[in-house]
Amino acid sequence: MESRGRIENVQELKSSIAGFLEHDPEDPTLSGFLNEIALYTDLDSMDGSDDCVTLMTIHSAKGLEFPSVYVVGMEDGIFPGMNSMFDAEELEEERRLCYVAMTRAKERLTLTNARQRMLYGRTSANRPSRFLEELPEENYEWSGRPEAQTSPTEASNGSWDDFGSTADGFGGSLSRERTDGFGGGFSGNRSGGFARNSSGGLSGNQIGSVRSYHGSGAAPRSAVKKPAAARPASEPLMQVAQGDAVEHTAFGKGTVLSVKPMGGDALIEVAFEAKGTKKLMLKSAGMHMKKI
Repeated sequence: MESRGRIENVQELKSSIAGFLEHDPEDPTLSGFLNEIALYTDLDSMDGSDDCVTLMTIHSAKGLEFPSVYVVGMEDGIFPGMNSMFDAEELEEERRLCYVAMTRAKERLTLTNARQRMLYGRTSANRPSRFLEELPEENYEWSGRPEAQTSPTEASNGSWDDFGSTADGFGGSLSRERTDGFGGGFSGNRSGGFARNSSGGLSGNQIGSVRSYHGSGAAPRSAVKKPAAARPASEPLMQVAQGDAVEHTAFGKGTVLSVKPMGGDALIEVAFEAKGTKKLMLKSAGMHMKKI
């Protein structure tokens, strides 16, 4: 397990470097990369009056409160983590941790999930976190909702049913009680694992890529619900080979120098006429690039 974690750390470093190079840095050197990722946070001496964003883990945030809180990575496989989704006790612990994260916000809470992300060197499309379905529906609003979600479950069923072959979800039953508003309504008990709420949960076409929650005094927002069209869980990679001429929306025209397969993705090296040579992950670059 420890060796696997080290491998994942190396893969994530590779993803960070590829992302850094893809976004056309002013200083595309090792020093520039280190300056980009260096984060300094001294929670013990933090001054609450500072006009700044503080980046921290959820464990570090225990006991602290902020006017606005952003929780990122609200996707199954990230939060909750992949391993905990198949263990009832670990899933419950992550649920409690999620509650800690959300209750750090005094005025406004924003939860985000990515339609597609590169993690540990691989690009994947995860369904939004199951924890989002357990939140009071009357006190949130969403924005940036994609026309279609990219979930293997949705592609096969057309809905956000959880793991398992029945609508009851994965591993058991769930009952909960909640109050109006955000602050006190995140309690519940369950046996055996996570189950879908058949009456009060969120359907797939309601889940957006950004959710914001307000206090109990906020008026509920109405929205036009559009059925999400099912589509394959992942799109095929753009087919490129050494010597191909391509055009990128940001970098302009160029020639492919090399293509190196990496899991379900590929690392390509392209010599752009105006921007020089860049290394890009094909799955993400393919959304902004075409062959010419």
